[in-house]
Amino acid sequence: MFLLAPLWSVLLINLGFVAMFFEARSGALPRWALVFPVLYFGGYYAVAIYQHLAVNHTIETASAPVSHLKFDPDNTAIESDYGNEEVSHDLLVFCGVARAIEPIYGHDLALVFKRDPSCSAAPASRFSTNLGEMPRHSLTMDRCIVKTRESYNGPVLKISSPYRPGTAEGSSEIIVTASDGSQATIENGSYPALSWFPMPMIGCALQDSPSAWVCDAAFARTRIPMLQPKDGVTGPAIAVANVLGLTRQPL
Repeated sequence: MFLLAPLWSVLLINLGFVAMFFEARSGALPRWALVFPVLYFGGYYAVAIYQHLAVNHTIETASAPVSHLKFDPDNTAIESDYGNEEVSHDLLVFCGVARAIEPIYGHDLALVFKRDPSCSAAPASRFSTNLGEMPRHSLTMDRCIVKTRESYNGPVLKISSPYRPGTAEGSSEIIVTASDGSQATIENGSYPALSWFPMPMIGCALQDSPSAWVCDAAFARTRIPMLQPKDGVTGPAIAVANVLGLTRQPL
């Protein structure tokens, strides 16, 4: 955006309250002016801490999926859509699943991914992208996963996150479909909470349909994922593993 306009309100408002605090302390402003920066920062962080604690409590007390699907990790392949590739990767690497597949022409010809048992590299050192070394749970970038093209006619468990029009922001779901057609649905998404640094965003934008200027003033929020990672495994993969009765295995 032009001259980073959204950031000016963040810098100027925060610096203004900081300057007010020191000027009131030094006597350049009346002592009672201290109340404004104290209320601004104190009130902000009181609300931020409350929101983060509430979100963490909601995540910790959220009930795990009650549906458990029949799954044989040695003889059933996992097939995921693009958005759940990391789930397939973590089930393959950390949870003992034998193979993941990516169909090319149906299942008559598929990319089959298997973990290389001879590879001893630590997970964080096995990934690379064009942007340099960057950890990412990816079937195609993990150097310890072997990829072949072959025919696969065995049972398949599918993991998908279908797009649903009208879904609320931060809300989604993961659908796990077993080879016998049974399904389990896992709620995914995120909860909003104030960021740990006050970021008042104030400005106007021109919108279409109908054409009009729309102005807004609010504090920026961060989004905390419902499914939290643990021990190097992504949150969605942990949730799917629970549905399938899988546990994390030592590398």
